[in-house]
Amino acid sequence: APNDTLDSFDIEVEGKNVKLSWKEVPNTYYYYVERYRDGKRELRKTTNSTEYIDENVAEGDYEYRVIVYSKINGMQDPIVKNIKVGNETPPPVDENDEQVPNSNSLESVEINVEGNNVTLSWNKVDNIYNYYVQRFKDGRRQLHKSTGLETTYLDQNLADGEYEYHVFIYDKNGYGKEVIKKVIIGQEVDSIDN
Repeated sequence: APNDTLDSFDIEVEGKNVKLSWKEVPNTYYYYVERYRDGKRELRKTTNSTEYIDENVAEGDYEYRVIVYSKINGMQDPIVKNIKVGNETPPPVDENDEQVPNSNSLESVEINVEGNNVTLSWNKVDNIYNYYVQRFKDGRRQLHKSTGLETTYLDQNLADGEYEYHVFIYDKNGYGKEVIKKVIIGQEVDSIDN
């Protein structure tokens, strides 16, 4: 029967406890609940109930799996959900392990104006997907551009005026903190030759 398996399960974090729940599947011996962290299995429990509470889980990113052990179809494919426990970014893993925490902000952004062109450049950050540059004028966003893994961006032929640039990274944990730079284009007063 099509219904002898799970399509999904609910997962919620309450403080340090992770609560899993799912609908009952008929003809089941029991359910397996597994917890993985960094690809390693840390927990495997069986339960006959349609919920499981994992208590006192340390902060971090986890993968939970629920597996139906069916009397008819045997072991079913696991249903997988990822969840983060603890609001704080976990501190960097020990020194030998080069993991960058995701307060992953750029340390320094340089900005150079030549005439009506602006060049932005910034430090390289490891383990990210890409960098983003945004340009604002009068509070409105005019540009939103990924530079890939390039650590420079050239913005050309800008009209005179005052601009604000936001530069930030994007990695597996989402967007990093923005570095904001303001710049004024073309308002040096030239001396007038009569």
